[in-house]
Amino acid sequence: MLPQAWQRVKAEKQGEIAALVKDGTLQAKGKGKSLRVELGPFYDWLGEPAPVEPEWARAYDIRPDDQEDVVKAHQFGRERTWKAYRWGPTVPIPYLPDLELDTGGPSRVDEVVAEHKKRMRSGVEEQWRLLGAVKRVVGEVAVEFDGEDPALPVLRHVLDHSREKLEGLHGETERYTGPFELPEPDDEEVALVREIAERQPPWS
Repeated sequence: MLPQAWQRVKAEKQGEIAALVKDGTLQAKGKGKSLRVELGPFYDWLGEPAPVEPEWARAYDIRPDDQEDVVKAHQFGRERTWKAYRWGPTVPIPYLPDLELDTGGPSRVDEVVAEHKKRMRSGVEEQWRLLGAVKRVVGEVAVEFDGEDPALPVLRHVLDHSREKLEGLHGETERYTGPFELPEPDDEEVALVREIAERQPPWS
């Protein structure tokens, strides 16, 4: 069952949104629980720019025109990382051109292995920091509800399950990379999660 405080606030906001749809301020489709407000008009009403999310990343960075080379370098690294992530360490060499085997000298397979160990560790660390940032922001929201857990049951299950999976993945990764500590989120990561939570209300 949802916390009473959360139900009360949710019902109030749903009523406000429904009233704005009824008087024509907002455009929407569906009725009742299936009501869905159009994103553009909703953020116009809020007086905020509509968020533009990247296809498969947590955030994006806007750079001036004179940094075109930097942007291209980041794009190349992102695409290569995405390919390595999708295909896994079983076929790394075709997507790591700068680490190809040099048939005229010593083998560089060790460099490829070291690179994948580095990526495995950094991936676990990044996801753990992100999970920690979400946990911290949920805790901040809980303060507004007099300590009641504001997370929907399905979200609480996802958070707890993700923590268990990451802890297991951490142990498996250490078998290949050696021991390493799971880090706490930094202020920038917490601020990013807080911003996402504030600009994407669950009732919109």
